Amino acid sequence: MKFDCEYTLERGPKPAETGPAAADLLEENLTLSPKKRQALVIPWEEICSFSLAGYKAVLAFGQATLAISSLGYKFEDFARLAARLRNERLLKLDLAEEPLKKSMIEAELDYEGPAGKFSCHCELRIYETSLVALPDTADFVRLPFRFITEIREGDYTVEVAGGSGEAWRLTGLGRNYDYFRDSLRAETGKMDLFVQNALLAALPGASPLDIRALAALSREGRLVPLSELEKAVPGTAAGLEKRICSDKEDAGEYNFLKKISASGKTAFGIKKGLMGALSGDHYMFVFRVDKPAPA
Repeated sequence: MKFDCEYTLERGPKPAETGPAAADLLEENLTLSPKKRQALVIPWEEICSFSLAGYKAVLAFGQATLAISSLGYKFEDFARLAARLRNERLLKLDLAEEPLKKSMIEAELDYEGPAGKFSCHCELRIYETSLVALPDTADFVRLPFRFITEIREGDYTVEVAGGSGEAWRLTGLGRNYDYFRDSLRAETGKMDLFVQNALLAALPGASPLDIRALAALSREGRLVPLSELEKAVPGTAAGLEKRICSDKEDAGEYNFLKKISASGKTAFGIKKGLMGALSGDHYMFVFRVDKPAPA
């Protein structure tokens, strides 16, 4: 969609470019076509910051800053569409085509966490491993299920807490309240079952209660020190090692890394494949190496 505008392009010590232009908002980029200069194509993922103030949009990319103004009554349309297209592009790259489970759920979000503190209207989406909010005119925020520590409900409000201090307070869900609440609990429950089944495959003979205890620590995508798993369920480290060493090639790599790594500093995790059945799911071992590998 094209918007007539004025632009100012600043590039460090060089003189600023200014003048009339057309800004075309496309799926993968913003194309600026000045009337007296060469066109400029800016992929959405190259924009490191996007801010709106005083009926002006300011985009920072590389060593340059682009200000778009004089949009008139179309400013809000421009702001919403630009934010949506950039968010969609960044989500596509960030989540690597992760399956979308639920979408088109509108809500009011009060957010506090690493991304700051703000309130906004947004669209909620539930992906296979994450909860995502897309504000109308700001960057998306994402909370992977593995970091969710608590989900609270009451008076048509859903509050979600994260392990890094994130706090989401969701209101204005209307008739979608039950749908969203139940969907979020269902999808987080599926990830818990995925981890439990992966642990059952890796630790045949382990009791159901032991598997549940390990799954509470080793949530999908989270790396946990093997020492913590061993403390929760003695014998876990040996069982996982036996499983990984059942394949000759994996055994060779594992034993080499174990030999050169610091004792007691190995972490373990279970990861859902980024491309579903095409890439498969994974057991992850991360070794801390404090010295160069032997020649």
